Amino acid sequence: MSKSKEDEEKAGDASQLNSGGNPSATETDLMSIEDHRNNFAIEAPVFAAVTQAEGWAGGKKIPEAEFLSAVKKFLKGSAGGQ
Repeated sequence: MSKSKEDEEKAGDASQLNSGGNPSATETDLMSIEDHRNNFAIEAPVFAAVTQAEGWAGGKKIPEAEFLSAVKKFLKGSAGGQ
């Protein structure tokens, strides 16, 4: 049985709800922050500081671009945070 156009539109709406309304961030694009850390060999002190600065809890799943942006922002920041 094939899906109707209406069924496909409903499925698309549901996928946006699961990704916070962002259709480009699907479940397959998301990885835990720990997996990103391992994939990019981020050192423990940097990882700890980034997660604290971003308010991320362990196991949080985010897109790669968001993770890398946060790490880059932290590494380019000043010691005073300004």
